[in-house]
Amino acid sequence: MANKDYYSILGVNKEASFDAIKKAYRSLAKKYHPDKNPNDKFAEERFKDIQEAYSILSDSNKRANYDRMVEAEKQGYYFDDMDSFFSGFNTHRENAQVRFDDFGGFGDLFSRIFDKTDRSRSKTRPKRGADINYELAIPFEKAILGWETVISITRDEECPTCHGSGARLGTDAQKCPNCGGRGKIKFTQGNFSVNQTCPKCYGRGIIIPVPCTTCNGVGHFQQVRR
Repeated sequence: MANKDYYSILGVNKEASFDAIKKAYRSLAKKYHPDKNPNDKFAEERFKDIQEAYSILSDSNKRANYDRMVEAEKQGYYFDDMDSFFSGFNTHRENAQVRFDDFGGFGDLFSRIFDKTDRSRSKTRPKRGADINYELAIPFEKAILGWETVISITRDEECPTCHGSGARLGTDAQKCPNCGGRGKIKFTQGNFSVNQTCPKCYGRGIIIPVPCTTCNGVGHFQQVRR
């Protein structure tokens, strides 16, 4: 995954305006400038990070592509590291300068990623989620004195027939031949590569030749509980 948060480096939020980014950059660059911190390795590296972050966030196109990369990671597409991400675009960090000479094919790469996101997400086995929030209006007196009631919620539960495997009884799931059971495949375009969710097994690493008739191979179903 990306190991640099450019917004955090400059101390601004993701919605920060160009003026706010520029102001933060000037303040930090002045503080960590090598001339003010001679023989200070920490300040030197910090200054390079600040320069690098500003070179991306101050350019609308580079900033948009960076935001899309971060969003892609949130949706299950992992970049090897930030250095390999930038190396494909002729990055020169040694001189505290970051420049991108060629963005050719970048849009195509992300369009391929996001086009498949919804499909892969819908078939991937759900993971443990956050706590359930339930809004309920109650009288003030009951809120003070305490009160119990019964509510109905919908949640995913393991299929009682296949016990979550998704396979029909008497059959077994098989290792996905497309990804070798890893659940991800590497997609490379030029010097730029990402690990992409396998489109055949949808990240599970297995395929179900004969699906369970109760859950249709999903392994779980939604159940209303009180």
